[in-house]
Amino acid sequence: MIATRFEGTELTRATTDLPATDEATIQVRVSDGLNTTVADVPYLKLGPNRVPRVTVLSPTEGGHYGWGANVVFLASVFDPEDGWLGDQAVAWYSSVDGFLGNGLAVNTAVLSAGAHAITFLAADSGGAVTSATVNIMVE
Repeated sequence: MIATRFEGTELTRATTDLPATDEATIQVRVSDGLNTTVADVPYLKLGPNRVPRVTVLSPTEGGHYGWGANVVFLASVFDPEDGWLGDQAVAWYSSVDGFLGNGLAVNTAVLSAGAHAITFLAADSGGAVTSATVNIMVE
């Protein structure tokens, strides 16, 4: 459902939140409270493949950690075509220490001292890749 109790003559909806497909059908249903009209608009192409949407939950931007402390990396990823992505589709990297691990949740206590740009990468089944970066300090 895109809109209810809409008043006006035109409704615009961005298709970037909808899954990419070559065979979309949009159904328009209009009612004045007494009469209802339904029309299908078939054969719509909603593409190209959408990139996953990532949210890094931990660590937070600007976080400070003691050297040797356990740091928890936690994220969620939703892809319009594939749904929620799992551990196999994601990876964590540090600008200082390189690859940290695969998975939505990763722990490490071996980060080098210094400023780190932590990057979370996600890829969907169609090859679309996106990332999010947070900066932390290990002292």
